[in-house]
Amino acid sequence: MKNNLKFLRRKSIGMALIGVLTFFTACDKGIDADEVFVPNVTNSTLESPKADDVTITLSPDGTKLVVAWPVVDGAGGYEFTLYNVDNNENPIVVGIEKEIVDGCSVSRIVESDTQYKAVIRTLGNAKYNNKEAEVASEVPYSTLALSDATIESGSINEWLKANPIPEDKIGQEYTIDLVGGQEYTLDDVIDFADQQVTIRGSKVNHAKIKMTGNASFLTNNGFKLKFADIDCKNLESETLLGTSTTPDEGSQVATGEYVVSNPIMLQGCNVTGLNRYLFYDMNKVKYCIDYLGFSDCNIQVQQNDILVRAAKSSIIRMDIVKSTLWSTQQAGKHFMQISGQRPNKISGRTGAEFNFLNTTFYNIAYSKDFVNWNNYRGQSCVFLNFQNTLFVDCGNNDITNKMQGNANMKHDYKNNAYWYNNAEGKDKYDTTATFSDPQMKNPKKGDFTLSSTEHIAKRIGDPRWLPEEIVE
Repeated sequence: MKNNLKFLRRKSIGMALIGVLTFFTACDKGIDADEVFVPNVTNSTLESPKADDVTITLSPDGTKLVVAWPVVDGAGGYEFTLYNVDNNENPIVVGIEKEIVDGCSVSRIVESDTQYKAVIRTLGNAKYNNKEAEVASEVPYSTLALSDATIESGSINEWLKANPIPEDKIGQEYTIDLVGGQEYTLDDVIDFADQQVTIRGSKVNHAKIKMTGNASFLTNNGFKLKFADIDCKNLESETLLGTSTTPDEGSQVATGEYVVSNPIMLQGCNVTGLNRYLFYDMNKVKYCIDYLGFSDCNIQVQQNDILVRAAKSSIIRMDIVKSTLWSTQQAGKHFMQISGQRPNKISGRTGAEFNFLNTTFYNIAYSKDFVNWNNYRGQSCVFLNFQNTLFVDCGNNDITNKMQGNANMKHDYKNNAYWYNNAEGKDKYDTTATFSDPQMKNPKKGDFTLSSTEHIAKRIGDPRWLPEEIVE
């Protein structure tokens, strides 16, 4: 696609300047161009903007897409739709379908790792007897990172042995695709060390990974696993995700920690049968983990121990977003332990934040403090941000009190809910929360569909268990 749009054909020098100003004014302000000039095109069937002339720009933070096109002379406007086409057979409208646009551009809120298609059709102008375009232009766009390699099926360990990361990719993020619906195995530890790696299945048809033996994914510079169903029932290693037992010497800061600067995360994954750590720093190296995240995940564990354990390390930011974490048994074990130094004592760091957003917790740390973090508890440099999150049978019915320790810890609590042992929950600091029965369908079997009108109205918990929100 072209980066620079040509709005007008060249005319004489004097007329070109007037024409350019007129067209830019019409596009930028959305005014009726017919009131300013008489178009060169009349009594015609118009064409839609050519796909090659459409410019699509993603905002630096990756959240907004701007689609722009050149003026079609004689047009009365444009009809625009953006579709999510991750499943091309069932496209999903993003924003307004067939929006009438007076100008030459439109913006939409978008998500990462998503395939899109912009559809633009020129509308007619009855004043000049111009008819609408018969065919719309379709322009594809993807927010997916480019793939560097594909594993067709089979052993991930063996494939990596046979296909080492190319020299020209060392030090850059390396993305490995798995084929949607295919089955894979991992039977030994993979330590990517300081090589940043993403392993990615398909959003619509997840890859299937069976973790067995000593399998785990370790890193000291960031690792992402996306869009996979991960079977851990035969896993014998200590953890699913972890940090390398040998750090990158170049990442050490003055206070002694080795910094993991890039994200460690699961995104769009379903984890089953996990009775080990979900994340573990291996208790060997004092790390500063800048980001640990779980987004759009359903994680089923048989909790026998702490799930997130930083035995020597510190976590600077942790996000759990639009996810469900649940245990098939009730245990007296913490959800998370952080034994490393408090964040503002680490070179280059001033604080830490923990974001639980639109998430469902069930049977996690049933009869134990939700977290164990003596160096974080009560510290004003730590921020707790809980929004639209549901805690059922978690944290010994005393979650924020044991996490905060006192009122010094910064926090923002909104639209959360607590329910414990089939009775009204309570919480010391999250006092405006909902404490009634969420009426989950069958939580012991992993069905957390809500029936409580109060919880549904407030959109509490993982969205996958809520009816689709109706937008007026």
